[in-house]
Amino acid sequence: MGLASTDLLYFASGSLNLPGVMFTASHNPVRYNGIKFCRAGAVPMSLEAGLGQVGDSAIAILDVDLPEPAETAGVVSHRDVLADYGSRVRVMVDTSALRPLKVVVNTGNGMAGMTAPEVLGSLPVTVTPLYFEPDGSFPNHEANPLDPKNLVDLRAEVLRVGADLGLAFDGVADRCFVVDERGQPVPASAITALVALRELQRVPGSTVLYNVITSQAVPELVTEAGGMAVRTRVGHSYIKADGDWGHFRRRALGALLLCRLLPRRYRHGCGVARARSARWSGSAAVGAGFGLRAVQPARGDQLNCDGRRCGDRSPPAVGC
Repeated sequence: MGLASTDLLYFASGSLNLPGVMFTASHNPVRYNGIKFCRAGAVPMSLEAGLGQVGDSAIAILDVDLPEPAETAGVVSHRDVLADYGSRVRVMVDTSALRPLKVVVNTGNGMAGMTAPEVLGSLPVTVTPLYFEPDGSFPNHEANPLDPKNLVDLRAEVLRVGADLGLAFDGVADRCFVVDERGQPVPASAITALVALRELQRVPGSTVLYNVITSQAVPELVTEAGGMAVRTRVGHSYIKADGDWGHFRRRALGALLLCRLLPRRYRHGCGVARARSARWSGSAAVGAGFGLRAVQPARGDQLNCDGRRCGDRSPPAVGC
């Protein structure tokens, strides 16, 4: 596929029913790198579901000779799915009533510089671009909107141009922070509630998934609105591996994972919350992703991403 965002990889894997691999370190600094895997249909791989086996095999090879090359070479083909991806994202919401908007988009020289124009280009949205040119050296700032210093340019530009909002993406474009018209960051828990409200209006009585560092206001408001709030295990691969996905999910870092990009068999329900600004003072903006367990874990059964056990009120592990 060439250059791709995480969502674009998952879309391609799901729509083409092929396994996917991308080289990425997500939001980490340029000196880091890694490999993201998924099975055909965008089925995830975790330590327990495939990655551990890969690691064991790699270690075992160190003690033996490398295998001989295959007698028959494989075939490399190229496929551009960017336009199909953009179309798929746009049908997730009703854009017919969308009013004209001025939006500043800071992609941090990451992959959103390629995907954002494809998604927003045909909408009544005037985009002011910041750092759209893909550049793995990240010459302007790290592509990590979790760090407040990486939002400084976006906040200033929103005020300068009088934008309605600002968006800041990480390097692989699967995390997005929102800045309002005053240049102030919007709490991730508030974004969760607002999107959940829209989704429950479409599918009443269904479920919102949230993780341990989400503001307690989210499950409270979900319940008040007639939805079911389920606290989930940290780590996106866990929710996917359970095979019972909500089409709305949240990463505590503020990114929204909209699972309708993926095959229907991995989708299930959604939920709602009603945002009340006075309740967001304790909402967290640091942490990792999340995953699903059908039964809410007992207090102390979860691990922070640095391996510490945590209860309901344990602080997140900063930097995870």
